[in-house]
Amino acid sequence: MESPGSVELAKQVLSLMATVLAVGTAFGIAAQKLRIPDVALFLLAGILVGPAVAGLIDVRADSALNQLILIFGACYILFDGGASLRLSVLKEVWITIVVLATVGVLISALITGVAAYYFLGVPFIVALLLGSAIASTDPATLVPVFRQVKIKDRVAQTVMSESAFNDATGAIATFAVLAIALGKGEFSIPAALLDLAKQSGFGLVVGAALGYAAAAFHRRQAGSRRSSCRSVVRERNRKPASPLHPA
Repeated sequence: MESPGSVELAKQVLSLMATVLAVGTAFGIAAQKLRIPDVALFLLAGILVGPAVAGLIDVRADSALNQLILIFGACYILFDGGASLRLSVLKEVWITIVVLATVGVLISALITGVAAYYFLGVPFIVALLLGSAIASTDPATLVPVFRQVKIKDRVAQTVMSESAFNDATGAIATFAVLAIALGKGEFSIPAALLDLAKQSGFGLVVGAALGYAAAAFHRRQAGSRRSSCRSVVRERNRKPASPLHPA
């Protein structure tokens, strides 16, 4: 038998998810009616129902539910963006993607750090840590916008691809600055790159295997439906036409 605490937690999670889905659906329909990108209204909805305004949703940053929402949202956005990519376009812009995901992130971190140092008045190492943490802010949220706003395919493919690769550079820069700020020599760039290669390789292998399995399953189901339709058509053609009764 479930404990009262588990039941109450399940009720809170279900209530929260129902509220998020209801509000999101309502604002999504409103965005469709107004013909504006739904991302803008989703951000507005989050502010309105969040703890700063209405207080209908108040999820702590260190809670398991917050992590669940973040993981699910990130997985969906990355999958949706990856499904929209085309290798024919990526072959033309891969140099731009590499530069933006590496040098571009480091430049953004430095510029943001210098701005935080002068405008916020914090120590430079803290400002640099802030810049490194937010330098790789993903433009993946623009993926739904590209479906509603006409934009050149080359630009859209570049933005979506860069959003998938800039996290690695941002993570390495953040942990490097954090190790310096804490006065620890435990961080090692070669070790971080090796760990990145291991995780990337594992992700590529698992993703390729699951993608191949999903594609094979889809083809099998599509073939089964086509076979069923052909069988129905053949059976109908074999049946003799019913005689017409005179009036």
